[in-house]
Amino acid sequence: MTEWQPIETAPRDGTKILVFTVHGEIEISDWYSISHFHYEEAENGLYRKVETCIDEGWNSNMPVCWMPLPPPPIEETAS
Repeated sequence: MTEWQPIETAPRDGTKILVFTVHGEIEISDWYSISHFHYEEAENGLYRKVETCIDEGWNSNMPVCWMPLPPPPIEETAS
């Protein structure tokens, strides 16, 4: 297993990770981002789609460190 790393270095692409929180808890977390889309008039009657980030953060309670999830258990096949 790898060492705990600062939360600032954690992936922000939706990858599930283990986090250690300021409350001494270990949780599974990931980065989320909520966006709003709207259209703005550009020119010559054309419009462009504009994305505005409304909220983003970790799906956990104040993480300070992280590490990758361990691999899942391997199922043994019956012989």
